[in-house]
Amino acid sequence: MLRSRNLKKVLEQALTQEISVCAVFNSDGVVLAHAASPRLDTAVDTSRIGLDTSSPSKPSLLALHNRDPPASERVASNSSDLHSYGAIRSTDTDDESTMSSFDEIHSDGLSGAGPREKLDDDLAIAANLWQSYEHLPNLIERKDRDADDMGDGGSDVQEDVLSNSLQMVIIECAYGKAAVTRLGTYRLFLLSRASTPLGMLKLKSDTLSRFLEECLHINN
Repeated sequence: MLRSRNLKKVLEQALTQEISVCAVFNSDGVVLAHAASPRLDTAVDTSRIGLDTSSPSKPSLLALHNRDPPASERVASNSSDLHSYGAIRSTDTDDESTMSSFDEIHSDGLSGAGPREKLDDDLAIAANLWQSYEHLPNLIERKDRDADDMGDGGSDVQEDVLSNSLQMVIIECAYGKAAVTRLGTYRLFLLSRASTPLGMLKLKSDTLSRFLEECLHINN
């Protein structure tokens, strides 16, 4: 059985420019181990706050914050209120990269429960979706039984559906793709960029889940 620290090291090895978050959680969505890419510019951005979609006539909050203030405003300028938003630019360094609320999830140098709560929320949603699809055959069986309109051929199809066990759920969103894979009584969660091919995400999830099954001595 892997220790949680060693499990995190294994998950870190799966991180690439495409895969930004790896996590193992239980059926209730409680995180057991997780790892995230340290490169903020390659992480998946699920927040629209840090995205500069401004125009010259309607500058965004990020554009206004990044501009050089006039000399009359430099003494009285105060950016402390901007720290309540997802996009923050430090005034003490030359690095002008932005961080979204999702990018901050696993940054060791950041404090506060917000990023971890964000991860917990994401995994809770993934766990809920998994349970919904896992219980779908039972809903089909109940609906067919109540309707009582299936013939002999339909019962064979129904039996095949009920015999299938859910192994993977792929969630495709506007700003990223997630793969949830069965890992015994646990679930493996991988999050990638929206441009990542589904085949690559599935292959990465299958390979990592098989390796973890051997390390955790899981028998499906």
